[in-house]
Amino acid sequence: MSNSRNGYEIRADLLGLAKSLVEFNYQAKIQEYEYSLRKEGDKVVQEFKAPTLYPKDIIAMAQEFNEFVANSDKK
Repeated sequence: MSNSRNGYEIRADLLGLAKSLVEFNYQAKIQEYEYSLRKEGDKVVQEFKAPTLYPKDIIAMAQEFNEFVANSDKK
């Protein structure tokens, strides 16, 4: 029995990896913000607008992964 996967399965895996990485980066930005907050009395000194995640961000990351995989043997 062969364990080879077709192109659709590989692309689905790349999309999943890209989604995970984009979500991780999003959470890191939020955590960075939380660490930067400080209070003066009852007032919060800094404001934050959360970044928005778009499908195009995930697709762009997946394309970067795909390019790396496709070109990794050309060195």
